[in-house]
Amino acid sequence: MEIKNIFNLISQKMMAEFNISAEFNHSGVKGDYREDALKKFLENGKLPKQYKLGNGEIISSYSQTSKQTDLIVYDNNKSIIFQASESIQIYPIETIYGVIEIKSKLSKQKLNEGLENIKSLKEMHSPSIISKKLGTSSTISYGNTPPFGVIFAYDLDGNSLNSLEANLREWCSKHPASVWPNMICILNKGLILFKEGFKDRLHSNEISDKCTTISLNFQEDSLFEFTSRLISLCSARKVEVFDINQYSDTGMIVDGLRVKGVRGWRSIKNPNKQLCLKKEFIRKIYSECKQKISNKELLIKRFGMNPIFDQLDQNSNGLVYLFNPENYDGIADALSTPTQSCESLIETLQNGKNIANGFFLYINEVPYYVPHIYLTDEDLE
Repeated sequence: MEIKNIFNLISQKMMAEFNISAEFNHSGVKGDYREDALKKFLENGKLPKQYKLGNGEIISSYSQTSKQTDLIVYDNNKSIIFQASESIQIYPIETIYGVIEIKSKLSKQKLNEGLENIKSLKEMHSPSIISKKLGTSSTISYGNTPPFGVIFAYDLDGNSLNSLEANLREWCSKHPASVWPNMICILNKGLILFKEGFKDRLHSNEISDKCTTISLNFQEDSLFEFTSRLISLCSARKVEVFDINQYSDTGMIVDGLRVKGVRGWRSIKNPNKQLCLKKEFIRKIYSECKQKISNKELLIKRFGMNPIFDQLDQNSNGLVYLFNPENYDGIADALSTPTQSCESLIETLQNGKNIANGFFLYINEVPYYVPHIYLTDEDLE
């Protein structure tokens, strides 16, 4: 027996189960039934054992939370799942492969609902570099593929695959390609995918504004085509063992920028209360900093020449932005100014009008060094 025939028989069984679920009057019960049908199908040997399925919400270390998601594909060996309540589970985005939005009948309204849920997930992705050792002396590094988002529907809702494709194109024209879905499947009807020229574009890091949509009428082979592409989407994203320390420094989103190092501040006026950097202060730092310098250059600017700095490697991995609009000197320059009087030198050191002491902000995973002299109580909230 051909494998496609097996999938066709299973597809027929799923449709029968879906028709039974339609007899339930309560929408919540019906939703659970249709989600369970797809979940049981995928978990019954269709996906490798490392891929597990759950539902709930997804969080990031930048204080973001996705919308409630029907099915979440996560790594069974490397994930930590937080139980918010008996009915709500929370998954860190670093531990998931992607999400599946499940619809009974896919109208334009239901399509847009699923697309918005996928958008809320993909907006949470923060690029990260994964490093793997090759033998004892070599290391390979690569950027992680963003999580996927797909929509699975049991049927259309008085519309057609072509009209649904037109609805998708309309939605995509209003949103960046980074939040587009990876595929849409309608059981026993077909799939809607993306192409660039003659090349298929399935994975999240391949889909761009150069892509166009394409609807494929696979009919009874739709479930087989959906499952094979779902396995490909899972294998394309690499998930590392979850490091809960990433959430010890909870960041925030400022004008679409991912910012860390913003919390845990204390003011001179109220030292017992923990405060946060104001967004206006973060915007000022981001807009003022235009050119990167190496970590070695930063240390020399802060402390002056030191033989130990010669041992530091000056490469692109060590670049940092320095926020210093007033061009204050480092501590060594302040101490070595020949024309400076003893009184002015003491005042300089007491007032801290130098860049020796400061802190790091991370904006879109890039370090920004900010001398403490620029931070006042008015910059905290």
